[in-house]
Amino acid sequence: MKVYYIRHGKSAKVQPPASDLKRSLNEEGQQQAERRGAKLGSIHFNLVLSSPAIRAVETAGIIGAGPAVSALPQLYIPDNEDGKFLDALFERLGYATLREYEENGAAAPLQRSALAAIRAIQMCLMMVARRENILVVGHAILLNAIGVCLQGRTGKEALHDFLMKECEGFLDDGEKITLIQD
Repeated sequence: MKVYYIRHGKSAKVQPPASDLKRSLNEEGQQQAERRGAKLGSIHFNLVLSSPAIRAVETAGIIGAGPAVSALPQLYIPDNEDGKFLDALFERLGYATLREYEENGAAAPLQRSALAAIRAIQMCLMMVARRENILVVGHAILLNAIGVCLQGRTGKEALHDFLMKECEGFLDDGEKITLIQD
């Protein structure tokens, strides 16, 4: 089984009080998703999971082009104390590496969110008969944390310093983790 973890494409800026969940892909983000789908070639995805954020669902639909996209709430950092802490950290650090987030006190909340997402993904996998190729679309820092939490895999060290751009990510083939970059 191969699980492709991909960050959503570039999204439109939304002014408060609009929800972050409602941000959609902008034109560049749509093109990024189309290019990533083309680079993945003729892969048929048996299951497509996504953060409930509109930009992630749209990216999953473009790249996955086949099965319906299932939104998984655990692929979006929740609006709780951890989420508020991480939002404040994002305001300060912006797009930074996982290592930078961890050095600023985010290791525990990111690990909790990543482990919850991994459990939810595993539950979805148990309900699918064919599990050759799975697409998971989410957000950079959480996807990096998920990769680091995957136990016993080589390549996870690289995720600490991987500044994941739009429509980049990694492949977990059950033995190792391989970065997916432009």
